[in-house]
Amino acid sequence: MDRLLRAHLPNIGDDTVIGQHEPLSRLGLDSLGMVRLAMRMEREFQVDLPDGFLVPETFETPASIAAAVAALRPDLDIAS
Repeated sequence: MDRLLRAHLPNIGDDTVIGQHEPLSRLGLDSLGMVRLAMRMEREFQVDLPDGFLVPETFETPASIAAAVAALRPDLDIAS
């Protein structure tokens, strides 16, 4: 998950720790970044994100993203 997020967060350095409850908007994730991240998540985790998941709340923090994926793919552990 960390690698995936870093690819979509333009305002962080390699040494920045991304906490599970860190607001991603504070790290530079904007609406276009959310769309790109959603598309990447669908490929990476082999899920189809329903329209109800494509809301800012889903992409608020790493924990909220993990919860969304877990709801669709409970067999995955994406925390790391």
